[in-house]
Amino acid sequence: MTEAGLGLIKSESPGGLKKPHILRGGQAGLRSVKFSPVYCSSQTALEISVSDKDFSDALGFLISWPALNRAAALVLERRRELDGDRYKILTPASEALAGKHKLAAVLVLRAMIDFTLPHNRSSRYKHAARHLLGCASLSAGVEAFGGLEPHDAYVARLRRDHGRKSPFWSLVA
Repeated sequence: MTEAGLGLIKSESPGGLKKPHILRGGQAGLRSVKFSPVYCSSQTALEISVSDKDFSDALGFLISWPALNRAAALVLERRRELDGDRYKILTPASEALAGKHKLAAVLVLRAMIDFTLPHNRSSRYKHAARHLLGCASLSAGVEAFGGLEPHDAYVARLRRDHGRKSPFWSLVA
């Protein structure tokens, strides 16, 4: 619970923990952050989440906090760890990041596409097609891709590598 005006989080853990600890419940994403009975700043909670070994859990926590600047930075810094199969975290993340962090949102959407097509998840083609259209829209607002693949090159690579997946491409057209 947050103390008004202090930005502090108080432990709700019955015996308390000696250091900040992130609990992973049966559901995807960070469900809660619990601390020792000693107060811990919300800044500490954010720092712990960014250093979490499980990228998807860290991203889910930052999106739900919300700490979108940190979430976007996490995506850009650790983009190779994006697991496109974690769509329950990635879909809300892409939606949250789309407003001010277009490149990060594009990378999140691409992760889901890049999981769906190589793994032949035809049940997800509809979503992947929607994600690709979202990438096109968001990419128009990205000023610089840096060393990352621009949208046209990304689509060309998808066509080269997955051109025979006509059920997918028919949804994109």
